[in-house]
Amino acid sequence: MRRLELSLFADEVTEVPSETVVVLVPTDERPLRGDAARIDWRLDGQLSELLRLGYASGESGEAVLVPADLPLYAYRVLMVGVGARRKLDIEEGRPLLRAMHSAVSRLISLRSSSGLIAACESVDYALDSVSLLRGLIDGLRLSPEDSVLRIRLPGAERIGKALRGALVELEQFAHEAEVEVVVRRNESELAALSG
Repeated sequence: MRRLELSLFADEVTEVPSETVVVLVPTDERPLRGDAARIDWRLDGQLSELLRLGYASGESGEAVLVPADLPLYAYRVLMVGVGARRKLDIEEGRPLLRAMHSAVSRLISLRSSSGLIAACESVDYALDSVSLLRGLIDGLRLSPEDSVLRIRLPGAERIGKALRGALVELEQFAHEAEVEVVVRRNESELAALSG
């Protein structure tokens, strides 16, 4: 059986260790905002420069791999396009679902033991958690049977309630996809979620 391990961190995105940071990039959010902007800032604007020069655009299906090191606690950054911000609303999260599906296949092909999601500002966890998790589960469903994907999500206080609701909603979907979903929290993360 495939396994999706979600770890919820109370820390900011730049303080959470992971092999690969998955930065969600829309085509029409410049400058980058949210957690994506925090990662870009730590990389001295390297992601913004790739966008400015046209090496990345944020188009749906696009993925650009960038090396990373200190001050991030990651080896690499995977920029994943989600398309236009307005389509995230109009298409009820389908672009986000496709982006997460794409991110999973790339993380598995990179043999990355863990991925940290750095969402752009246009991703609203209250509205988009189901699409985000459905994309992760669906992407993992197509991987080899012994696959384990560890996804780390920062800002447990902001996203905890939405993720709990999404997990309940997607329980049957995960079962049918033969993906076991496990949520891991330490004491500080658990305290952040209890509110």
